Amino acid sequence: MLIPRFSLRWLMLALAGASLLAFTARQAVFGQSWALAVMASIVTLAFTFLVYIGVFSAAWMVATFVGLAKRSPAPESPFATSKAPPQVIAPTSPDLDE
Repeated sequence: MLIPRFSLRWLMLALAGASLLAFTARQAVFGQSWALAVMASIVTLAFTFLVYIGVFSAAWMVATFVGLAKRSPAPESPFATSKAPPQVIAPTSPDLDE
């Protein structure tokens, strides 16, 4: 599907959230302490997520490059051997005397 599905309800909620964020930012510029605290919290959360994204991306790239340097082992099948696998429970012979 080329056109994403969205509804007016989601657009109105996004618009309301953006307007609350803009109002809070405006109040922070005017020096309201509650708005400064809210904006500091939002900026701190955004910065934290950006750091998480950066650290994950760095670890993923290192793991990818290290994985490319390793030689992948040949695929093995447990059914390709001529020897039977070890048995967990020893076989018992049926008792015919009973």
